[in-house]
Amino acid sequence: MKKKLLFLVSVLLLQLSTYACGGLSQVVYSGEITYSQSPVNPLTYTAIFTLDFDILDSLPTDSILVNWGDDQITSVFAISSRVDTAAKNFLGYERYFTHVYEGTHTYDSYPASGKFIISVTAQYRMAEVTNFSTGGQSPPFYIEAVITADTTQGFVNHPPVLNLTTVGLTTLGNTFYDNLYPYDQDGDSIVFDIITPLLDHDLPVFNYYNPESYCQILGETSPYTFDRSTGSISWANPCGQGIFTIATIIREYRNGRLLSSSVRDKNIFVAEHHGTGIEDVANNTIQIFPNPASSFIQIKTEHPITISITNVLGETIRKQNIASPTTIDIADFSNGIYFVTDESHSFTAKFVKE
Repeated sequence: MKKKLLFLVSVLLLQLSTYACGGLSQVVYSGEITYSQSPVNPLTYTAIFTLDFDILDSLPTDSILVNWGDDQITSVFAISSRVDTAAKNFLGYERYFTHVYEGTHTYDSYPASGKFIISVTAQYRMAEVTNFSTGGQSPPFYIEAVITADTTQGFVNHPPVLNLTTVGLTTLGNTFYDNLYPYDQDGDSIVFDIITPLLDHDLPVFNYYNPESYCQILGETSPYTFDRSTGSISWANPCGQGIFTIATIIREYRNGRLLSSSVRDKNIFVAEHHGTGIEDVANNTIQIFPNPASSFIQIKTEHPITISITNVLGETIRKQNIASPTTIDIADFSNGIYFVTDESHSFTAKFVKE
């Protein structure tokens, strides 16, 4: 097991040859979908897709294929791409890139099922995943958002805002944490569940074991806990090196009615050791309140840090040294999504300005 991560890195480098524009053959290791409904036309939705690729470079014009769930599949182009600095610092090379795509779609009518299903399928996810069997093949990577259609006059729904994390990073002997700090502008209830990663809608990958179950097969004790109300994950004492896939479904309820659900799929990299303070990466988090915000945000962190704030185009709006808690004026920011990055520890969170 000691040499496994080095072997996995070599395999991933070989997989770079599969890259091609059009969203068909990138090796994907993480992804999530968020959306917004037009206040003018309730049949118009704008979706943002955040996908992390193992590729050679950052292409600002690459695209993915989006299935809008009404027999329409369209190309959606990237609006930004950036190096996943956490993965770069952890693995020691610049091969992982976070790409943000944005697409708008207008439906002709409300679906008979009462739900819109927006999905993305990439041809490959990482083949060398530790906790499920791929049979030597690289299965598809699939994520989706399911949205309840509503024709009620004045009905407004904003999707939950979650803390943005990409690849999970930890080392043997340490505890992995993933804290989402969910917020819903409408006060809707948010419930999280761990699910089996998907190959397609309602089609899970085969022979999957969550990290704790995988370790139990090896005769190891490695407690894995999950908080359904916050989406927070804690995995103590990983039993071996490798790449472990986890998937979460986020469900949003109002007065007991399911409004939406979204699948979030990511990997946890477990290494033997790390020389740049991976323990700090795992345990130092950024909390942003309120979120969404209109005039200011307050940032809380465990240690003094230097942050940069970037928009979805990758443009840096501000850099600032902060000590917790710090209030930042965002009144002059344009409406939209922004990313807050801890430049010392490569931890990223996001907030919405409206």
